[in-house]
Amino acid sequence: MKSKIYIIVFVIILASSYLLLSRKTEKIPPESTLFNKLTTDSFSRLNSQRRQLLSSALAHIRLGYTANRTPIYSTPPLLIVYSCKDSSNIHCGTLDERLIDITNSYFFSMLQQGSAFANDMTYPVQFDWYFEALPFYMTMHHEQAEHYLSKANNSTVKVESISLGSEYLQTESFPDVYTDRNISIVVTPYWQGNWMDMKANPSLKAQRDKFRLNHITLKSDWFWLSSRLLFSKPASGWFLTQLEPYRGIMGGKLQSGEGLSPLDPDNSISPKNNPPKWLRIGIRLTKSSTEGDAFCLASHAANVCSETIGKSEDNERSCHVFLSAPTAKSINILRTALKRLKQETDQLITIHSVSDQYPYFDLDTLPDAQTPSTLYQPAENGLKHQYARTFMDWIILSRMDYLIGHKNDGFLKTAAWAAQVQTDVKVNTDNNSCRIVPLADW
Repeated sequence: MKSKIYIIVFVIILASSYLLLSRKTEKIPPESTLFNKLTTDSFSRLNSQRRQLLSSALAHIRLGYTANRTPIYSTPPLLIVYSCKDSSNIHCGTLDERLIDITNSYFFSMLQQGSAFANDMTYPVQFDWYFEALPFYMTMHHEQAEHYLSKANNSTVKVESISLGSEYLQTESFPDVYTDRNISIVVTPYWQGNWMDMKANPSLKAQRDKFRLNHITLKSDWFWLSSRLLFSKPASGWFLTQLEPYRGIMGGKLQSGEGLSPLDPDNSISPKNNPPKWLRIGIRLTKSSTEGDAFCLASHAANVCSETIGKSEDNERSCHVFLSAPTAKSINILRTALKRLKQETDQLITIHSVSDQYPYFDLDTLPDAQTPSTLYQPAENGLKHQYARTFMDWIILSRMDYLIGHKNDGFLKTAAWAAQVQTDVKVNTDNNSCRIVPLADW
């Protein structure tokens, strides 16, 4: 009898020891050598603590939120639709403005139990021509949205065109309101408030807790999460082919993996650039940038190159600068300024930009007359080509090690939020001097 008791006690002790050891081995030390390796000698804004926090939130979202549904077989109780469908919706704005509105709609869906999300942007181009969700079930595409809208009774569809302001988003109990009014589809063309207002809404706390979002305090970190899920993967096929010549300046990797582990190199938050000898700096001008602005930003980029490469013990490192602007004239001015600085300082700087074959069309610009469809050249390809540059510029900037631009430029800011790297901006002064400061709006 005693021997049986001893055996049972021994088994219990053994099992307890195993569980304790398992818990210890599963815990990732915050200052592990791999985390240090990912941030060493870089301009990443993410320390190990924030890196772990964002990785945890990302994993909880990817495991716990299924935005995609299969029509007929899996109908969500509530569908949030970001919509921009025809020329009457040109107020949807530029690419960066739409990325902000899509992010708002996405979190608005995520923070309501059982809700699904669809991106129904088809004007002037389809969003899914350029970006795929990562993983694919993070969003529905516009055909699925159209299916649900076509089947819905008009009384169950609500268009939130003017009411999504800050106070409304902070105080309204949306799950109760939509249930009481029998609303099954909410269409959100544009927003006045944003996801930080949703963070303050008591009725959405349970969902924020579920996805660890209550611990995310910075506006840019919320955007990073949505960009990682919705804006980080170039669409396979045509668009991915257009980006292939820019693989080097993008860090050697066009698409990230789908692994959940923050230690997976294919899923790292700030993947090491390849080739690793490159320092990649992105410069963005605006429509109102002057020749003086271009020279100011180019000078700052040259200084960053000089200070960084000069301090490096590895003489094989080189500086690569990617130029982005809304007009060909601005690109040429910026390129001329940078070439002049290269000659004056005798620096080895390689200049990159998207090819001149792509026209300068942002999404608030009406398309040219469509190319007639033929057997070999569908009209869709002409539209894709017209607007490709703005998507290419943005995604390449979002892969840089360092960004430079203007203070109030939304295109630069959203790319910086996605990249989470050091970003310096020129601020306006009374004497129009070249004053550069770190971006403060994170």
